[in-house]
Amino acid sequence: MLKSAYEIAMEKTGAPENLTKKQKEALAEIESKYRARIAEIELQMTPQIEGARGVGDGEAVSTLVRMLADERQKLQTACDEEKEKSRGKGTGKGERGK
Repeated sequence: MLKSAYEIAMEKTGAPENLTKKQKEALAEIESKYRARIAEIELQMTPQIEGARGVGDGEAVSTLVRMLADERQKLQTACDEEKEKSRGKGTGKGERGK
């Protein structure tokens, strides 16, 4: 199983994380949901990127690749935020109560 960026960071800091089985399942479900969303975006955009490459439109390729990277980042951030909420913790940046 792949670890999230948060889990890797927690390991590096040595911070303990005592999660119940139910919490772990909820986190896995959240991770799965966002991986699926990212895959959908990739499936939608990859043909567009390849089409632009095929006609030699470097500017369009760059734009589409940048858009794909932005969408991946937005979804990963949303995933991390949802997992934090699921853990019952705020992000430390005033995110509680949203």
